[in-house]
Amino acid sequence: MREDSILTLHPLAVRDEGEETVVGRTDTGDFIALPPVGARALGLLAEGHTPAHTRRLLRAQTGQNLDITGLATDLLPLGFVATCDGHPVPGPAPLRPTWPRLRPATVAFTLHPALPVLLVALTVTAVVVAAGRPQLWPGYRQLIWSDHTGLVLLAQAAVAWILLGIHETAHLITARAAGVPGRITFGTRLQFLVAQTEVPGIWAAPRRHRQTVYAAGMATDLTLASAAVLTAATTTEGSVVHRAALIVTTTVAITLTIQAMAFMRTDIYFLIQDLTGCHTLYADATAHARHQAARAAAWLRRRPAPAPGLGPLAALPAREARIVRVYTVVLTAGTVLCLTAAAAVTIPFDLHLLTAATGHLFAPDASVAVHALDGGAVLAVLLIPQALWARAWWRRHGHHLTRRRSAPQP
Repeated sequence: MREDSILTLHPLAVRDEGEETVVGRTDTGDFIALPPVGARALGLLAEGHTPAHTRRLLRAQTGQNLDITGLATDLLPLGFVATCDGHPVPGPAPLRPTWPRLRPATVAFTLHPALPVLLVALTVTAVVVAAGRPQLWPGYRQLIWSDHTGLVLLAQAAVAWILLGIHETAHLITARAAGVPGRITFGTRLQFLVAQTEVPGIWAAPRRHRQTVYAAGMATDLTLASAAVLTAATTTEGSVVHRAALIVTTTVAITLTIQAMAFMRTDIYFLIQDLTGCHTLYADATAHARHQAARAAAWLRRRPAPAPGLGPLAALPAREARIVRVYTVVLTAGTVLCLTAAAAVTIPFDLHLLTAATGHLFAPDASVAVHALDGGAVLAVLLIPQALWARAWWRRHGHHLTRRRSAPQP
């Protein structure tokens, strides 16, 4: 990069937020926040001005002598620069979207302001109907409809995965309506296997569209639950349709409970992040928690601790730093409680089911087909998600372990 270099930039989306401007590529999801003068410099570079000419223009306009060459150099690893002096610049590959043929015009209705009003009306109707009928409320008894554990678990897993697919599709469709590509993948949140819709380019969309995309999954869940309540209220108690509707209602209640765990970057977390204007809330809180843990460890070892003012929050505005401190408490407490519950309840329960299922499958009386099928169903429900969790975890974290293992030893 030289003072007289000519840059060709990839198409960049620009969103003005007053004190700063968000700029980035919607096809890769790489975004940065710049002061207005930085965004103006980026615009001049995109128009074909050299860093030296851009610096002179901005000095005449603002009186500031800016390091435009340094700014241009910083753009290289972000993937914003397509060519420098005619030479191609390597960068991240564009996101490969799910359902690439889905056009924004086809699903534009999902961003219509009237749609949330209709969904709220349906939800209120379901609440009114269920208010005087406790048998329609979510509860664990709604899930226990057979004496065969494997059959119950298999049906519950099927319903949960179908609802999860609909939930993620709602995110994908609303993002596509906003003109942003999205991709549905598997991921991990602590001990949970999750399906997730990656829409990093949503930073370029208007605030109402961003929040619609974040809330689309939960809104769809509430819509399905409301429809299920109304179905259960109008069908014969004990019928297949009635029981299926109650299973859907209870499964959605469980899903929404998990969504409330904002310390795991759920949909509610992204809404909080957007509403507070903290662009990297989870990363900042994680860094702050590690800094505080390092200070506590140093104090216990009676060694000099890092100064409080030198932590990762020092560069943040005062308002944003306060929000990060509060979220750090939520993140730390939620993570500890979640992992404790997993160790004390979830893992022992799964091991008990696994042992019982294996016994049913391989016991001497396993010739009884019902017992064998029941044990096999339990094993499938328990082991397949764990295998998917391990694969998703390795794809995200495996390179760190590989790098450490291959590092030369002193």
